[in-house]
Amino acid sequence: MERKIGEVFEFEGRKYKCIESFKLDKVNCHICAFFVIDCKYCLSECYHGYRKDGKEVYFVARKGQEVVREPRPVEVVGVYFLEKIVLPVFSNLIEYETYNNSKEIEISLPFFFNTGGTLDVIVEKRENSIVLKNLSHRLIEQSLSDKIDFISLRKKYFFGKKPKIEEAQKIYLDSNGIKNTLLQEKMISFGTEEEIKEAFFSYCFYVLRYYNFVHDYVLIVGVKE
Repeated sequence: MERKIGEVFEFEGRKYKCIESFKLDKVNCHICAFFVIDCKYCLSECYHGYRKDGKEVYFVARKGQEVVREPRPVEVVGVYFLEKIVLPVFSNLIEYETYNNSKEIEISLPFFFNTGGTLDVIVEKRENSIVLKNLSHRLIEQSLSDKIDFISLRKKYFFGKKPKIEEAQKIYLDSNGIKNTLLQEKMISFGTEEEIKEAFFSYCFYVLRYYNFVHDYVLIVGVKE
């Protein structure tokens, strides 16, 4: 079901409102009320590529007219991460943009999925750590949309109990400190530039390996299940 912008609806005894985001393809998950349950049970399409109205939205919990859950302020890591970690390796081969009031930076890297799309990594600096995350599940979902709808893909494969998928999750995600969520967050403790650089690029490598495995598994095996 596609919730209309501004619509207030009830779920499990609480009221929520559908809010439009004015920056397409930018992460809204961390400010969405449903992210606390990892989007597995999201009741409405939020990504503009899935919505009939072409709008990007997120949801906020309400109590009367009061917004219950607001975004938490964070400190941007921007200039340091670009100049010290990424630019020395890629020079002019990347694109990047700060957003969310310059609290985060999104870096588009020349790393390719089997879908043909590239990996975009979102970098956020928190009090004592750096957090990496991405929205690459959308590339996989769109690529496989003629085979399986995105809700079924998430329930059956991303968060399902397929033995081969669970094995891939352990190898590529769990053993490398990457959360098995839609944002695939990985927390990096502060260290030397070389340590941070190694952690960053290993994150990119294992995210690519995992999603390419899932993508090919669904194409080869999933259509027969």
